[in-house]
Amino acid sequence: MGKCDRCNLEVKGDTYCPLCGKFVNKNKGHDREYPTQINRKINKPYVLRVIFGLLLLVNILVIALELITAKSFYYSWHIIVPSMFVLIAIYFPLKKNWGLMGACCICIFALSGYIIFLENFTKTVGWGLNYVVPLFLLSVEIGAFIILAISKFERIEVQLPLLICVLFSLAIFLYVYLKQLVYWPATCALLFGFAVLFTIFIVKNRRAKKSLQKSFHI
Repeated sequence: MGKCDRCNLEVKGDTYCPLCGKFVNKNKGHDREYPTQINRKINKPYVLRVIFGLLLLVNILVIALELITAKSFYYSWHIIVPSMFVLIAIYFPLKKNWGLMGACCICIFALSGYIIFLENFTKTVGWGLNYVVPLFLLSVEIGAFIILAISKFERIEVQLPLLICVLFSLAIFLYVYLKQLVYWPATCALLFGFAVLFTIFIVKNRRAKKSLQKSFHI
């Protein structure tokens, strides 16, 4: 048995520590660390400043151009609002050091929010909440299910964006149903999301798994 002096974790034989990646030799005093990959550290404050500066520059140029040429401030909102959503979608994952699933959640919020804004700002109500947002949520749910299926339902962190999609779908379904709008896309997203969550519960629940094995000889 070897022991990692970083994590105080015992490992069998000559191998790498599963927590920090350090090479652990079973003979004490011979621990050596071999890098398995090159770790490139990203200067996050610099990246955030560059992104914020570029977005600010683009917004200033667009606003100034519209004020000079059209003497209005109407079309600039098409740049200002998506810039805000892009900044939110990039800022929080980098600043808070979120993982992939956290970034997916904030992107779901940002993209859905922008579509709803665009639909109401252009006064073309009907295409966003009826079709685009529910079908987008459905595509995210399908992607989450594919990731779960490939990993044999081991990547349970996918549940968080999946749950967000289901809650979004439920809210949209209730809205379009009460407004008597087109609700089949929201219904599809809601039912598929519930089905995936139910599948996760069945696969991960030991009692349910034993019941299925007993009933269907799985």
